[in-house]
Amino acid sequence: MSTSCTVCARKHKDGRTSLHCAAATGQPAVLKLLLAEGADVDAVDENGYTALHVAAAHGHAAAVRELLEASDADADDHDGNTPAWAALEAGHSSVAYLILESGDADVAAACELGRSYLHGAARRNSVADTEWLLAHGASVTAKDQFSDTPLHAAAAAGAWAVGVLLLEAGAPANARGKVRAALSASLRRSARTAQNACTPLHVAAMNPSGLPGRLRLVELLLEKGADPAALNKACLPQHI
Repeated sequence: MSTSCTVCARKHKDGRTSLHCAAATGQPAVLKLLLAEGADVDAVDENGYTALHVAAAHGHAAAVRELLEASDADADDHDGNTPAWAALEAGHSSVAYLILESGDADVAAACELGRSYLHGAARRNSVADTEWLLAHGASVTAKDQFSDTPLHAAAAAGAWAVGVLLLEAGAPANARGKVRAALSASLRRSARTAQNACTPLHVAAMNPSGLPGRLRLVELLLEKGADPAALNKACLPQHI
């Protein structure tokens, strides 16, 4: 086989190369062969996924290990998401940890909206991911482009156990954010909830679905020093 093998570079209609296909099906031996024959490890498909994104999203640990030797572990897709983010969003935490522990990935990396891995773990209400990320240096004060912290995301999700972990790690109970990024589309359509300068307590107080976790978060936030008199642009937390 020639080192300039055209099969390695040829793309499918969705922009995927043979390397992407081997990654999707978890074929580390095939990946090794294609890379040895000159396959472009940085080639992206129509979504901006590298082969490492694809292997991570499918949870193929052996394929990820093979690709990590040559890939950019922090490569962004078209949405600014890394391979570790793809793994976490697909529920493959152990694969994400493998990437983040490789030494080439940044645990503080954020997507194009500025959301960190910890924001994502809070939004998913994942205690295990939150614990792992905190143990590996993730910042509880990280803010996305809306100035929302992981605690805002936990409050929006009714993620009480995650909220406990974040507050124990020093998350600011009275951090101000625009909140819109942390809420559902129905809540974002409400003029009252689309206010700047909301604290996690404001977010937890918005509980139209009756999420029990949000009530527990209100109690927890008050216990941890959240200010019930804090104003956003329009109202106190109890007025929402």
